[in-house]
Amino acid sequence: MAGQVPGSRTLRDVAKIVVDVMLKPEIHDPQGEAIAGACHRLGFTEVVAVRQGKRFEVEIGEPGDAGPAPDGSAADGSAADGSAADGSAADGSAADGSAADGSAADGSGAAEAGTDAMTIRVAELAAELLANPIIEEFAIHGP
Repeated sequence: MAGQVPGSRTLRDVAKIVVDVMLKPEIHDPQGEAIAGACHRLGFTEVVAVRQGKRFEVEIGEPGDAGPAPDGSAADGSAADGSAADGSAADGSAADGSAADGSAADGSGAAEAGTDAMTIRVAELAAELLANPIIEEFAIHGP
């Protein structure tokens, strides 16, 4: 096609949400202590303490962008037959006509509600997979 660079592709719009996972304050952090000791040996004597954590950058697209999951369900959590796990319609609308993300059916506030819904989904991911809730806590920084 004219105007395109050979081998280039158009990336779809995605939102990047950052999840920071840290040990809870009451949990001993031997790696942080080792880093603090190394700081002192290197001459950074002003370092009082270090706590080490993990940072995840999660890119979120529109529901269904990732294709079907290995178990046959769609990426949006709906089953192969189009029904959602929570009993809502496949288009995300609830029985009362409101969208599943809490936005009105007329689309008002859709962008804000969509961002809120993405943040909620990433929080669910963090709680279930990225962080160990017994010893770690997480913070989400998003779009």
